[in-house]
Amino acid sequence: MFIKPSMALLFACMLITDANAASRCGTKLVNPGDKLADVLQSCGSPVAQASDGPVIRNNGVPRKGSQKTDVVVYGPNGGAYQYMLFINDELVRVDLRREAPAGNILK
Repeated sequence: MFIKPSMALLFACMLITDANAASRCGTKLVNPGDKLADVLQSCGSPVAQASDGPVIRNNGVPRKGSQKTDVVVYGPNGGAYQYMLFINDELVRVDLRREAPAGNILK
């Protein structure tokens, strides 16, 4: 069977999901750019949460360009977990995964 290139492109576009799309958390929607505190208030207590603060110099000042990174996990909802990545307390990405959080979820 021969598939036209335009059909293959259309099929590939259907498989790609937008990481910047809104995500459902219970009855609320969580959007990229939402603050960590707002998401925790809207969605409640997460299944797992990990944080890695900015790199601090010896004098106590954060290194230039260093960021605070948080990962918050909710689920399972239909067998999938929502891994929410926050950089500097702002939601950047939501990934859906079938595996439960274990070990270091920041990786």
